[in-house]
Amino acid sequence: MAQESIAFDAGSGDIEQALKNSETRFRLVVEASPGAMVMTRRSGQIEMLNAQAERMFGYPREEIVGRQVEMLLPERFRGRALQYLLFGDPGSRPTGAGPELFGLRKDDSEFPVEIGLNPIETDDGPMILYAIVDISERMRTAERFRLVVEASPSAMVMVRATGQIEMVNAQAERMFGYPREELLGQQVEMLLPERLCDRHPALCEGLSGSPRSRSVGAEAEWMGRRNDGVVFPVEIGLNPIETDDGPMILYAIVDMSERARAAQALAQSEAELRASFEGAAVGKVLADPVSRRITRANLAFARMLGYRPEELVGRTCPQFTWHEDLAADAADYARLLSGEDDVNVREMRYMRRDGSPFWVRASATITRASGIRNRAIVVGAIEDIDTRYKAEVALRVAKQELEQVVEERTRALSERDLLLREVYHRVKNNLQLVDSLLVMQGRKLEDPRAREALLSLRGRIFALGLVHQQLMGSADLKTFDVVPFLDDLSKNILEGVGTAGVNISVEACTLVVGLDFAVPLGLLVTELVTNSLKHAFPFGTGNISVILRNDIGGKLVLTVADDGIGPPDDNTAGKPEFGLGTRIINNLVGQLEGTMVVRRANGMTTEIRIDMPVQS
Repeated sequence: MAQESIAFDAGSGDIEQALKNSETRFRLVVEASPGAMVMTRRSGQIEMLNAQAERMFGYPREEIVGRQVEMLLPERFRGRALQYLLFGDPGSRPTGAGPELFGLRKDDSEFPVEIGLNPIETDDGPMILYAIVDISERMRTAERFRLVVEASPSAMVMVRATGQIEMVNAQAERMFGYPREELLGQQVEMLLPERLCDRHPALCEGLSGSPRSRSVGAEAEWMGRRNDGVVFPVEIGLNPIETDDGPMILYAIVDMSERARAAQALAQSEAELRASFEGAAVGKVLADPVSRRITRANLAFARMLGYRPEELVGRTCPQFTWHEDLAADAADYARLLSGEDDVNVREMRYMRRDGSPFWVRASATITRASGIRNRAIVVGAIEDIDTRYKAEVALRVAKQELEQVVEERTRALSERDLLLREVYHRVKNNLQLVDSLLVMQGRKLEDPRAREALLSLRGRIFALGLVHQQLMGSADLKTFDVVPFLDDLSKNILEGVGTAGVNISVEACTLVVGLDFAVPLGLLVTELVTNSLKHAFPFGTGNISVILRNDIGGKLVLTVADDGIGPPDDNTAGKPEFGLGTRIINNLVGQLEGTMVVRRANGMTTEIRIDMPVQS
């Protein structure tokens, strides 16, 4: 027994030493752990902690050992969460799948934690070893990720590998017309038309095995489906993401409706431009700006030259320029190419396939080709103006010939006018010479009747001379205004007779007359006024009025009236025996194809109605 007791004692010491050694190693492992470690009894009393736990919670270990573990939790977690930590099902487990936990530092600041629970059997009874991780940075990263996703201009949907929607942003809500609470937890296929649902699993297959970001909008047409059932084109970017909850896929979804409409409008615009180019009535051509080689020509331009459109491709524009116009065309194009001119427009000659020249109006501009980077192209428009140009040339020649004829005719008319003025001037001078001779002859006459006859003759000569003087001063040498003519004529007659007590008034409408009308009119007024001066005023005083007016029916009325005693009863106007003056008046009225009425009341009034003179 004693030996057994000794042996037992020796074995007991070895076991005790081994246990001490094991405990020491355990404490060293806990202390060296990079994470915070806290060991508690099942009652919650803290038995041990490492330096990382001291730094995490801000307590020195002597202030914390022996106290309840709930001091490391905020007040709100010291109920159900503490029960879960202390009395949950035994076994190693993380608390990330359980309730959300926060730790409480000595300074009362809180921080999110994730705790691993490990039950341990010791000589002092069962213990729980807590491995505590501060997940503040992880949560900040997760929050930043959530904010970035939320602020994205594209619709963002994060889906688990099973296809279950885990997260959506506001753009996705607006795009698909669902509130996010109706999307979360649902299968992502609800956002696709039914005809595409069977394609989605194949689309996502293999992302976790060979993770890579890719777009699925380019190789195939993808459509989304809104809450109201409307289907719209989308482009989807797939991005595999590794998370604490396992692999997920982040969908970046772009609504392509507007782009599709823009593409359709662009295609329609291009089709219209192509139709406009091909169907233009004028020639259209596209060419390289450096080589000037034609890349495209429409049917109108090809027909203009006598080719098919495809025969023009590869040829240069100068090949069709008439050789005499090549130098000027090259100079103009150089200014266009250098940017000195924005548009090159000129009339020049092109050459048809048969070698014949024809005139065109060609314009060219250099523009950037749509959809081709750093690519310029020459756009030319060519209009066949050969017929018009030749007609204009013929018109210019005819105009020059006409101008020459007009110049010659003007020169001839000028010479005629000069001659006519000279004739009027000579006639007037000759009549003045006759008048002077009559004055000289009158001084030698003693017979009063002879002097009176000579005076009447002088009046007639003055009237003829005044007509030629008025015509000589007129612009066209054919017509003149009758108003100043009658005024000058009446005043001259009065001065010639020398009756100072008689007044003559002239009232005439504006009338332009020629030589054929002016001569008989002037002689008629001369005879009537002279008769009044000779017979109406024996006492040397009185008034004579000369009136020329328009009357209804296109007639012209000449009235010469005086307030004198009038002619004697046996000397009535219109009778053959009335004298030479009366016969002259009758002849002049007949020459003017007029009618005459004489009234004797308060003097004598002679009214003559004649047709209005026709101007040639």
